[in-house]
Amino acid sequence: GQFNVSKSFTASTARFGEWPYTAYGDKVASFGHTSSVLQNQGGYALLQLENGSTFLNSKESISFKINDAEKMKLKNNGDFIVLDRMAIGEENIILGSKLTVDGRVYISDHMVDDEKGFTGAFLENPNYQDYLLWVEEGIVCFDLAITELADWPDYVFRNDYKLLSLKE
Repeated sequence: GQFNVSKSFTASTARFGEWPYTAYGDKVASFGHTSSVLQNQGGYALLQLENGSTFLNSKESISFKINDAEKMKLKNNGDFIVLDRMAIGEENIILGSKLTVDGRVYISDHMVDDEKGFTGAFLENPNYQDYLLWVEEGIVCFDLAITELADWPDYVFRNDYKLLSLKE
């Protein structure tokens, strides 16, 4: 391997391990196990480019450990695995939960390019604006009752609703 330092450990030319000059140019700071990582033949590499972009490359997976205990893993097939608990948009995880989300959640298995998040007539309806979970295609579970918003008996709160007497 080689050890070169030029100016600093920013993307000048700091290199640790086997790393050839690459398509990224010669202004790359890198830490690498083998030069074959670019050809996806094994090894690992950490690259920082002159423009500030940082890459972590591995043939198999990248694991994040704390005190030698694996907490997260990013696999080369795109799977991102959190082995304990996770929060999105929030630092405080609700006790007993595996996932805490601060903000709307949209679940779909057929998102297309022209869908840009929460759009459409259902958002223009004020009855839907306070809901945080949107699921397309349905939910499978036990002990859950789902009804149409139009079927909710909110009409009993209108001023013109005639309440039945106790005798009726």
